[in-house]
Amino acid sequence: MLALTGAPSQADEAKPVVLAQFQLDGADASGAPLTAFFDRTLSGTESYEGNKSAVYFVSQVDPSKILLLEEWESKEDFDAYLNWRVERGDFAELTSLLEADPVLTFDER
Repeated sequence: MLALTGAPSQADEAKPVVLAQFQLDGADASGAPLTAFFDRTLSGTESYEGNKSAVYFVSQVDPSKILLLEEWESKEDFDAYLNWRVERGDFAELTSLLEADPVLTFDER
């Protein structure tokens, strides 16, 4: 059997993973302030305890619409991380760049 590079092992697949999905509508039509924010801050997300990955995608139709996907070991890890971002002022900065409140959903593997 051929193993794909980067594919999760069977042991990894057995562990629960929480996917936090943010749908974001930027106030700026170009989307540039949002992408600059994430380019600057996602390294802190990726290094936070319990984070497995964090990546954003820009809509091909409307660059002000961004989908942010974060994988976490648990919802508790995500909640601790979000509280950290709120305390630092990062979440307030993010919401100042948005046209509307973010839509956040959680899924589990």
